[in-house]
Parts: sequence; structure tokens; C-alpha cells
Amino acid sequence: MTYWQKVRALFLGVCIIMGFAHDFYNIGVYFQNKKRGTHTSAIPFFGAFWFAGAFLFFPQTRPFFWIGFLLDVTVYSLPQIIIDAIKARKHKSRFRIVVLSENSEGSVAVKDDAGNETGESVTLPGEHGLSLYVEYGQYTMLVDAGQSDLFYENAKKMGIDLSKADVAVLSHAHYDHADGFDKFFEINKKAKLYVGKDADARYYSVHEDGLKYIGPRKGIFEEYAKRLQYMDEDFKLPLSWSTILIPHTTEGLSAIGERTKLFREEGDEMVPDDFRHEQTLILESKHGPVIVSSCSHAGVANIIREVREYYCDEKKEIYAFIGGFHLHKSSDDDILTCASELKEAGIKHIYTGHCTGDHAFDILKEQLGDRVEKLHSGMEIDFFKIDD
Repeated sequence: MTYWQKVRALFLGVCIIMGFAHDFYNIGVYFQNKKRGTHTSAIPFFGAFWFAGAFLFFPQTRPFFWIGFLLDVTVYSLPQIIIDAIKARKHKSRFRIVVLSENSEGSVAVKDDAGNETGESVTLPGEHGLSLYVEYGQYTMLVDAGQSDLFYENAKKMGIDLSKADVAVLSHAHYDHADGFDKFFEINKKAKLYVGKDADARYYSVHEDGLKYIGPRKGIFEEYAKRLQYMDEDFKLPLSWSTILIPHTTEGLSAIGERTKLFREEGDEMVPDDFRHEQTLILESKHGPVIVSSCSHAGVANIIREVREYYCDEKKEIYAFIGGFHLHKSSDDDILTCASELKEAGIKHIYTGHCTGDHAFDILKEQLGDRVEKLHSGMEIDFFKIDD
């Protein structure tokens, strides 16, 4: 074998090894991301570049270099990539949040099969709890499911098909946000439910008549274990780069748990809840991040700071905050402090209700004016229409 034959043979080996290495890497990334939910941009033809190069280096095989493309497994993902690109373009301006159930009832206009309003309206009942439906680009998501089937019944009245939701998120492990997931798992057979660390622990609150269990229905997490994914770190949901879940990172949150009389069962003891089961959803908009925190047990200021720490920007502008503020039993001083924190953060739109309480909402409204709106069943927030 001559020197140049050896060089060609070596180059052939390198090309083939690089081609297979690229393909195996992307296959691994695919399955890892399917499990973890993150995204890696794997560009098809990278493996084909190496395979085709091996053919092109040998004159007698150059007419057949196209075979190199057929050897690359990533080439066969092209149809799905094209379909996803078309869907993304079609829905690129869609960012809508619908309140499926909340403490307060609401009403929505009745529409015909063509989507036109008929002039009639239907009342959507409320219950103590919260459930949100999110349309975000080409994807849809359920955030919490309230405490019963009500979120589902209200969704049907609004023409929302929850069986097609891509993912679901549980903000924290309390019954008034989790127990409706029995119904969701019944109607939706594909979506994963992303829950916080220790969401399967036992949670209690102290009432005048003693200790009361407030966690999800016992056994629900074991029953649907294959549909759950537990989160204990920053996580990009398998929807887009701009759909993020973050856990609490603030130290000493158990002091808030003790003050608000919320506890977690740990062995034979009751310890103050440190809210490690609670997580914050971040949805990026054209105006800045939108925070969804259903009860904000860790405190508004802590949550805003944690979001800014995620962006490594202590002055990051937060566009909107959606959720309860857990102020229904708070003093006026504590409510005024929360209003001051929201004002100082410069948040333009605040949608709150549920555990905020009517009295606290009135004070927030007085302090923050039109930037505060009250949540209710059937409420729709279209972030592509606000401020346009």
C-alpha cells in the first residue's frame, strides 16, 4: 500500500467514524431530551457530511457520494423538522392564558361552530383552587387542575380540548391545585405532569379545629407514577427554549411555613413547610418574562429575585405576574409590603386572586391601580394583544 493509499484509507476511517459518532450522539440526545425535556439543535446532514466526504475522497466512488446522505440517520428526521417549523410559524403569535377555574365565577360568550359569538353567554362556576390553560406558540399546557372536575367542565364550555394538551405542570402539592389531575389523566393519555421535589410528601395546615391534611389525594402520585416527572433544578419544558420551570433557591423558607402554619410530615414529626414542592413557571413574551406562581408561598419578593437570578440580571424587567399571593390571612401591613414589592419590581401587569383574598386584593388595587386585575373563571389574557 502506497503512502497516499494509506492517507486515503485513514481519511476514510476518520470520516466514517465521525459520521457514526455524530449519529449516535444525536440519537442519544433525542432520547435524553425526551426524558429530560430540554432541547438540542441537531442539524441534519452533519453525519451525512462525513459519510459523503468518505466517498468523495475516492475518485472511483464519487458518482455514488449521495449514498453518504442515506447513511445518515438524522436525514430521516427532516420531515418532522419541516412539520414542526410550519406549526411554529403558524402559531408564532399565540400566547394566551385562560383561567379554567378559580375561586370566583365568571361568564364567557357562547360561540357557534364557526367561532362566531351568538350574543348569549354561559356562566362558569368557581371553586377554591386554580387551574390555567396556556396556549404558547404551537403548544398547549395545563397549569394546575383545581380540586375537582370543574376545570374540565369549564374548558368544555369554552371549546378547549384538554385531551390535546402537550404537557401539564403542578405548581405545588396542595389539593386545591392537584386533585383535578385524576380527571386530566383520564382524558389526556400523553402529557407528562411536571411536579416539584417532594411533591409526594404529606402536607398539612393548622386550623382552629386542629391539623388538617391539605396535600393531593393520597395515592394519586403512586397511581400515575409513569406520567410524573419530579423537578429539583432549573428546567426547560419540552415546548420551547422560553418555557422554564425553576424551584425555590431562597434559604430559610421554613420560617414562612411556620408563620403561615403550613407543615410537612417528616417521619413521625411535623416540620414547617419549606416549599421545596413549589415551582415557578416562566413564559417569555415579546415584552419580557411572565411569571406564573399559583400561590407564591415563598413570597413575591423572593420569587421575583429567583427569576432574576435565573437570568443573571438583578434588574431584569418582569412583564407580568399571574397567581395568588397567599395574603388571605395576612395583616394590612404585610399586604402593603407585598404591594410595595410589586411596585418596586416595576411589573406592568398583575393578575391575582385565589389565595390572595378579597380584602388583600382591594388594598393591592388601591396601591397599584389599573396594573392589577382580579382572576375569575373564564378570564382570558392574550399577551399578543396587551400594549399593542
